[in-house]
Amino acid sequence: MPPLHDEAICLRHSEWSETSQLVTLLGRQSGLVRGLAKGSRRERSAFSGGFELLARGHVVFYEKPTRELANITAWDLSHTQGHLRKHLPSLWRAMYAIDLAQRALPVREPHPRTFDALCEFLEKSTIGMVHLATFQWCLLDESGHKPDLSLETSGRSIAYFLPEAGRFEADQTGGANTAWPVRIRTLLLLRSITEPQGPGTTSDEDSWTRASAFLAAYWMWVLGRPIPAARAVFGDRLATRE
Repeated sequence: MPPLHDEAICLRHSEWSETSQLVTLLGRQSGLVRGLAKGSRRERSAFSGGFELLARGHVVFYEKPTRELANITAWDLSHTQGHLRKHLPSLWRAMYAIDLAQRALPVREPHPRTFDALCEFLEKSTIGMVHLATFQWCLLDESGHKPDLSLETSGRSIAYFLPEAGRFEADQTGGANTAWPVRIRTLLLLRSITEPQGPGTTSDEDSWTRASAFLAAYWMWVLGRPIPAARAVFGDRLATRE
């Protein structure tokens, strides 16, 4: 079987031995790839010094149908994303995004739009909540979990979101025990993400934090489990919905 080549982002890594690593990568054409990089931590190897979280590069790997892990043979580092480590909120938002991506996407299913969105997200000099909300929406769209935002909002200040139906309602009659009250302002911000010109930049960070926290809560509902990095990013915003 010939080797596979792809551009990839490192979403996760752990030590396998003194010289090797287990890694999870998101490839542009390959989707999620979980593999073993033997010798990646050796000084003189084909792995640019080993894998680091958030880093992007060119990967070479082999796959066999009988093996769960790919055999990763080379990694040519191109972007370290070191700028994110200079701003702690941006770093935590980046860590949440890559944690979400590896939980939300199936293994070996290509999602080039998500890959491109994640590259753009990680290359921001400072990652704001508007950027995090936009990336979460892209992932919802790509994975088939995009909620319906079509509720008529005129004259309303609050809407109710039914996670099991993936839509907003004017009242909580249809989901009295499970409906989430959401500000209309939050709904309108989410709609702005879907507009051709993209979300505006005039809204305050607190409003975008509410919108992004809502999407994070919905993601955890979809996945059926918490996302560890979410607490560091959103704090008490998730308290009533985890």
